[in-house]
Amino acid sequence: MLTLVLSALAAETHDGYTFYLGDPHVHTGASGDGGSDDISGTCDGTCGDFYTVFDAARAAGLDWVAVTDHVNGNQVKQSSDEWTEMLAMALAANEDGAFVTIPGGEVWAALSYYERLGHTTMLFFGDDATLANITLDDLQVSSADTVVSSCDQIFSFADGLYASFGNLLLVPHHPAATIPMPTDWSCHSETYQPTVEVYSGHGNSLDHDSTYDLMWSGTYTDGAVHTAIDPDGYALQLGFIAGSDSHDTRPGNVCRPDSEHTNHPFGGGHTLVVLDEAETFDRAAIYDAMVARNTIATTGPMVPVVVNYTSGGATLGDIGDDLAVPVGQELDIAVTVYGDWVDYIDVVEIVTPSGYTEMEAGASGSYTLTISAGDMPSWVYVSVQMDGDSYFGTECPDGGDDGTEFAWTSPSYIEEGPDDLDGDGVTYLDGDCNDGDASIYFGQTEIWYDGIDQDCDENDDDQDGDEAPYVIDCDDTDPQNSPLLSETWY
Repeated sequence: MLTLVLSALAAETHDGYTFYLGDPHVHTGASGDGGSDDISGTCDGTCGDFYTVFDAARAAGLDWVAVTDHVNGNQVKQSSDEWTEMLAMALAANEDGAFVTIPGGEVWAALSYYERLGHTTMLFFGDDATLANITLDDLQVSSADTVVSSCDQIFSFADGLYASFGNLLLVPHHPAATIPMPTDWSCHSETYQPTVEVYSGHGNSLDHDSTYDLMWSGTYTDGAVHTAIDPDGYALQLGFIAGSDSHDTRPGNVCRPDSEHTNHPFGGGHTLVVLDEAETFDRAAIYDAMVARNTIATTGPMVPVVVNYTSGGATLGDIGDDLAVPVGQELDIAVTVYGDWVDYIDVVEIVTPSGYTEMEAGASGSYTLTISAGDMPSWVYVSVQMDGDSYFGTECPDGGDDGTEFAWTSPSYIEEGPDDLDGDGVTYLDGDCNDGDASIYFGQTEIWYDGIDQDCDENDDDQDGDEAPYVIDCDDTDPQNSPLLSETWY
């Protein structure tokens, strides 16, 4: 059994990507239904301290965090002082390149009390100087508390915030929860809602057929994430994130259920943002990763996962990228899992609208699968299922019926691509053995013994075709001279 060690900054770099661990959904005692030990005597259970919440986030091993207390509705405290203090603390704690804080809040809206549209996590990604000017009054989506006149009012409100404070997102969270409310996917913005929270202390909102960590209040099928991205349903294109939704001021602590919301049985999750190794780590980079769906949602563990999608030898993309697959070609998927979790993996699957398919395990941490041209889906993502009990032992009592842990990569959405991906005039189906390199195709002149099969005849070291490679063939230009032949004496 491994010992669970929580230390500051979990970032890991593998294969040119750096993975940054974060919790995008945390509450403190500044929420009317939240608790902190050191303000207003609000904590009914075991809570963290309001004034050291960012120190706690670092201690929990997070690279980034968003404290998202309620900003509208009946869960906002009457005084705005604590929200203002939290904003100032978030900006003071931000350290680009090392530890990033994202100011935010929880917003919910409804057409009426009985026509609820859903809860969203508001995240701001602008610079410190601009964000310092936000007031709680700025964050009221409606003068009528939570009731809006139409769905459009929500996104007009977001337009105004963008004009004043820069980039922001309104992330739907616990979308399949019957209580407090599910998400109405007909009210959606591609601009402000490119991603969705698939897992939190409420449970699993991902797949309406899932049996893992079911929503404590019941799963509302029409609010599930698979319903949202179903090509025959809402056909939305969403990335995946996960958060704790802790209401007891414990960011990143996914090993214990919420002590303030004791009906939430799960510890919640984390989000990995996946950046190029050389990219600067700051709010702007996290925003870009969420918009580009370069994220991994986990039920807690820090599990670096690299996914490569190729077709005909051409690289099409990685996590969350749009994939242009030529008609009639296969899609090859290669997955690599890094770190100690490799030894605790139960199964790695690809998920499509048709269901789950187990990948073939290769070397430690490597998995592959090919989707045939006739079965090409509209989207695909990777699900890594792990044995958390064996990894964590009894040190992580995060609730739920079992110790299974998951990591879900954001989906890649598939469209029809050009027949000739590298533009060399020969398609993969017509004999281009590497449609990602314009110098390689059937009919190209071979350069012998360079390790590259330029003419796609599967022969780079046997020029005379006598099946004896040049390293043992004394004359590789004459098939009559070969170590494989019998000698004709004298």
